[in-house]
Amino acid sequence: MAERKSRRYFTGEQKVALVRQHLIDKVPVSDICDEHNIHVTQYYKWQTAFFEGGAKAFDRDNNKHKES
Repeated sequence: MAERKSRRYFTGEQKVALVRQHLIDKVPVSDICDEHNIHVTQYYKWQTAFFEGGAKAFDRDNNKHKES
């Protein structure tokens, strides 16, 4: 019987750092995935979530709340 791998969890900050490595530092996605032992599809799910959630940073209500 095959041994189950323990599931690893990445924090939101870790996921953003990995996405930033590709977008800002121009590190190839394959290098990031190899280094952190994640599937390319998982990386792209994180990137999609990053872009979909990014609009919240520019919401007027969100900015007013932070300025207080």
